Amino acid sequence: MEGSVLSASLLADIQHKKFCLHQPFYHQQVELKRGHGLDGSRNMLCHWNALGAESLEPLYKIHRDRRRKLFLGAFRQRPPRQSIHASEDSRFATARKRNLRILKA
Repeated sequence: MEGSVLSASLLADIQHKKFCLHQPFYHQQVELKRGHGLDGSRNMLCHWNALGAESLEPLYKIHRDRRRKLFLGAFRQRPPRQSIHASEDSRFATARKRNLRILKA
């Protein structure tokens, strides 16, 4: 963001701490003030997080569409299932053939 302290690495650090380490914004606020001397509010951190999410939205959509294609493709490649009746008919047919063999012998 132009004219702001926010950089890509700071944004990545904020989101990593929020979503991977489950660190709330008020803890991050204290850490930024103590470690870097930045006097920021939780509202500002929340706003930065929203900006990061908006900037990653196109990447998310690409990833979502690829996952959707892979997921649907896995179902399309499977052969159709046989019905229960078809398998029972084939079992009865083989049993009839066996019975005919026994009767002919």
